[in-house]
Amino acid sequence: MLLAKNQFTAFVCTESKLDSTRDDVCKYDIIPYSQVRHDREREGGGIVIYFNSFVRFSKFELNFSLPSDCEIHVYIMKVPFIKSIALISVYNSPSVKKSEFLTCFEKLLGQVKAL
Repeated sequence: MLLAKNQFTAFVCTESKLDSTRDDVCKYDIIPYSQVRHDREREGGGIVIYFNSFVRFSKFELNFSLPSDCEIHVYIMKVPFIKSIALISVYNSPSVKKSEFLTCFEKLLGQVKAL
């Protein structure tokens, strides 16, 4: 598999379509990566993020609310000998008004830039 053969710092898979019924034995764990999942409660979607074991990471909490069909996940990665890196995953549903999404995106950029 791609992750097992390469040494990525982090790798994001969108539209993972995983949930507890599809992964009852951790069959999606990949050594030496830590896995973080954001499963969708409704149909479709979801993401899974793999962080290499040499990376320390923490979830960054947004200080603003999102439209109901918009998803933003931010993780701050601490990689040895490198300044902190922000990993940002953004999903905007076609049902969200473009102006609403752009407002959220501008807030996101402002908040992450302040790190």
